[in-house]
Amino acid sequence: MEKSHQLIADIRRRRGTDTVVAFEPAGRLSVDPAVLDRFAALVGLFSIGDQWREITREAAESLATVVLARDLAYSVQLMPDAEARELAKRFAREFAPDARFFTNTEYTAGASSWGWMPLTESTFDAGVLGVDVSTIGVLVVQDED
Repeated sequence: MEKSHQLIADIRRRRGTDTVVAFEPAGRLSVDPAVLDRFAALVGLFSIGDQWREITREAAESLATVVLARDLAYSVQLMPDAEARELAKRFAREFAPDARFFTNTEYTAGASSWGWMPLTESTFDAGVLGVDVSTIGVLVVQDED
């Protein structure tokens, strides 16, 4: 696994300091909405209970790529897709191969827009939360209209 602090710095440098990206030791957590909400609250996000939607690792990387590369409000390109894809892969590599991933969105690969359950006070936000036997982490991008 990559050193988390370098990944956090790289994402914030490229996407902005209001991007929430954090990792904590998980310690064999049971994966249920209450656990996900506790971690979300720990890093300053809203709790969304049973609105967390489980997604595949591939969908998590795809979503992370899209939200890093483009502004959520107007889809303005903020960084090259290849760079966003590499940051998304680095985020996913922080977790073991059998990790589980969750999102607050109804994202499907290739979609240009989707619904979401807010994790922040921002007009738009979208995130990926990952958890394995040793690590829990989140990447949430937020934008204003």
